Amino acid sequence: MASYVYLVRNSDLYKIGTTNNLQREIKILRPDEIIKALEVADSKSLEARLFRRYKAKRIPDSGYFRLTKAELDDCKKQMSKKGALPKSLSAEVSIALTASLILALF
Repeated sequence: MASYVYLVRNSDLYKIGTTNNLQREIKILRPDEIIKALEVADSKSLEARLFRRYKAKRIPDSGYFRLTKAELDDCKKQMSKKGALPKSLSAEVSIALTASLILALF
């Protein structure tokens, strides 16, 4: 079942999260702005990668981040189909195995 990774803004904070029901989540959060929502097969994996990418900007124990304009633009790009982050765990494993094989050949 597909689910969503979303990026919303509340005041000067940005929330990255996942949900199976985007409309319900938006009603609960009541954000100032819905910046991006991406339907993916493995939302938890993509969310975890985004959390790692912006970990220095994370508000502790929350899904909220204080992102700069450049980081916000990067996050939107990563959530697009053209983003560099793998969208699933299997894609990430495939990349790691391929890189390992290439390194082993050298």
